[in-house]
This record gives sequence, structure tokens and C-alpha cells, in this order.
Amino acid sequence: MAATMTHSQEQTLDAPLLRSDFQRDGFVVIRNFLPAAEFQLLTDNVNRFIRDVVPTLTDRDAFYDDRTKPETLKVGTEQGGIQCLFL
Repeated sequence: MAATMTHSQEQTLDAPLLRSDFQRDGFVVIRNFLPAAEFQLLTDNVNRFIRDVVPTLTDRDAFYDDRTKPETLKVGTEQGGIQCLFL
């Protein structure tokens, strides 16, 4: 099971546990890591990046299972000239 934490818990993140969970599962879940407003800002900017920037990237810079289906985007590489998501 992935490690979780909420703001209401008076504990620090357990880095060795997170590492172990990541190595086992390939991901970790840290619940409520960001306040709701910051999480919404992050989500909005990721969606904007996917909608406005990713379609302008070459096949070398954005990887899809099927380029005609944006939901199949796998990973994008960092290339010079691409603005930070959060500017």
C-alpha cells in the first residue's frame, strides 16, 4: 500500500518508507500535499500545457501511443525554449 499523509497528521514524511513504496509500486501517494487552491493551479497549468504546448512539439519531444489521441501522451522531454508550466 502506498504511503499517505494528511495535513491533519502531525508527522513528517518518512522518506525511507516513501522510497520503499516507490520501489515496490512504481509510485507513491501523498494525500493533501498541496492546499486545494495550489493543487487547482497546478492542475490548470498542466492541462494548459497539454492543450496549448504539447501539440506544437515534435514527435521527438512528445511521446504518444497514438498521436491522434492526446490522452495517450506518455512523457515529454525538456527542450530549450519550452516555458515552465508555472509561468
